[in-house]
Amino acid sequence: IVTVVTMKLLGLLLGAFCVGFLRRDRRGAAGDTSSGVSRSVAPLPVNGLECDAVGGEPRHLVVLVHGLSGTAEDLAYLGGLLEVHPSILSHRTRANEGRTRDGVVAGAARVEREVRTLVAAHPSLSTISFVGNSLGGIYVREVVARLLDSPSVEESTLGARPAPRTLAGLTPAALLTIATPHLGVRSFTYVQLPSVLRRAVSDLLAGQSGRDLFLEDAEQSRPLLWRMATSRRYLDALRSFQVRRAYGAAAGDFMVPFSTALFNLTAAGETGGGWGILDDYRIRDWQKPSEGETVLWQVEVPQASTSAGEDSPSFPRSADEVESVMAQMLDSVGWTKVAVK
Repeated sequence: IVTVVTMKLLGLLLGAFCVGFLRRDRRGAAGDTSSGVSRSVAPLPVNGLECDAVGGEPRHLVVLVHGLSGTAEDLAYLGGLLEVHPSILSHRTRANEGRTRDGVVAGAARVEREVRTLVAAHPSLSTISFVGNSLGGIYVREVVARLLDSPSVEESTLGARPAPRTLAGLTPAALLTIATPHLGVRSFTYVQLPSVLRRAVSDLLAGQSGRDLFLEDAEQSRPLLWRMATSRRYLDALRSFQVRRAYGAAAGDFMVPFSTALFNLTAAGETGGGWGILDDYRIRDWQKPSEGETVLWQVEVPQASTSAGEDSPSFPRSADEVESVMAQMLDSVGWTKVAVK
């Protein structure tokens, strides 16, 4: 699935960078040199937009985060393509190599430190994007919540208003996930496991990270993934991005099937997307959009007008209700969801 979506991700990241760059840059005069940074003479066209490279220094940071038992090399191809663009600093995280079993919070804390170090070392940066592969997408959602700066206000002719949120001082551009188990895995396993076995299996397979994904950590009676999907802190961080896109396999991915990768229970119920292996016959009637035959299903979920409260609601007893509420709350920030074959 990483190979299939790499070029689409590349176009999205470059396009999101250009949009973020132009929006931020237009706040000042086109010829402003008060920052002491000179502009290159020739603009660089990307996706129909022109983005200036500034003094040969990177303006946009793209953070690529691998998943369970992964390495930085898992996203090397995408990273290499991004590095060709002089205004982009592509960074494949290494802090979690060999250390993905100790939980989402611990792994995200390491990535956060890595990102903050990068930002401090490159003062030319102005925008930031994230790509998370598998468990890396869960890490990313925790990381961006940690990086989210406090709200501020900006003055205008209409008076004070909330300023756009930033991450470590950078403007959020795109957040992209690839085969990420956004709803966890407890309801999407090859064989449905009784609750008494879930903790043992999760410990065996992935330690604390497994307990997080099976929603068996249950801190304060509200598992981490539940809080990440329902509380204002996490949803505000997601909402700060200009682009949010989730990719998942339409069939054949029994580790991260359609329903949890795209947090779309309705489409899964109608057309498949259970635990992955036997879904091919259920998707044969899907209409292929004009993007190409690799994309079998795509939907735009609009951002809701209301936001979540300060605290996430109580954890439901019903497993079906848990996944349903998580999906609805994640949908509220607005997403593009893409199923590929």
